[in-house]
Amino acid sequence: MTRLSTAIRQKLTQELETFPFYYNYDTFQERNKAIQEHFKHFKFINDYYKKNFALEREYFRFLILKNSQLVISLHYYFDKSTKAKKDFSKNSFSYNSINDYWKIFTIITNNYIVLNDLLSNGKDYQAKVIFRNTIELTELCVCILGNEEFYNFFKKENAVEDLKNIFQTLKFNTIKKSTQKIIVEVKEMPNNNMPKVIWDEYLQIRQEFYEDSSRYIHSNFLNLMLGSHVQMIETDVVDVKEMVVHNLGGIVSTETKQNFKNVIIYDSISYMLILILLIEKHKLFFAKLDKDVNHLTVLSKFNWDLLGQILR
Repeated sequence: MTRLSTAIRQKLTQELETFPFYYNYDTFQERNKAIQEHFKHFKFINDYYKKNFALEREYFRFLILKNSQLVISLHYYFDKSTKAKKDFSKNSFSYNSINDYWKIFTIITNNYIVLNDLLSNGKDYQAKVIFRNTIELTELCVCILGNEEFYNFFKKENAVEDLKNIFQTLKFNTIKKSTQKIIVEVKEMPNNNMPKVIWDEYLQIRQEFYEDSSRYIHSNFLNLMLGSHVQMIETDVVDVKEMVVHNLGGIVSTETKQNFKNVIIYDSISYMLILILLIEKHKLFFAKLDKDVNHLTVLSKFNWDLLGQILR
């Protein structure tokens, strides 16, 4: 018996006579078991419905591997080898911004790991909250890599006693204004072989995804009600198109597949934007890296090549 279980049992034994109803430790255990059975039932349902978006889930695992490899390669480049110090001056914008970028991208990659777990287990409402933060951090990365003035502003220290407030917290409106300027520059980069229209579409979907996910950050009655009850996925066996179920514990729904796709689309395009800035603006060619560089190259190439299969 765990320390907590022992403490609960002792407390129930001591206070049992003060209860206006019959209740003991065995009752406590039975009722908890019933709640756990509820969660097991939802897990069974989720496992059944996950087949409806097997491709999206598989791609999401690829997404996590790709982003993780970039973090691992850059971590080795800056912290485990001396290559970065030889390739760049330690006081240069490129050295410092990239060195900060991969650390922020570590948090972003962890966000994607959490998003995969949340969406796979029917917690779409909570996933929207994490997705909003992921968009904000990704756009921040674009800004610190793409604009030296923004980077210096972001890293400027405030003269305060409380170390928690030594750096300022930037609003998304400030970040996205800088992103739009950087996109204009990216369009004109001579070696950028991406269609220019893709960047206009990127800005549009970025804004749509951000506005949608922001509705789950703030109190919104409709979204709260839709988060507590969800529409089940229709199958060949049972017609549940109009059926909504209580969502305690999380159940994959008619919205889950599209939510997976939205995250994948955003990651794929924003990853290409990051690579363009790393390679074209900072001249950090993959050949300079010496940790799993071939694997990183293949994963990065597949990032764009495979996206069309998800959009079908």
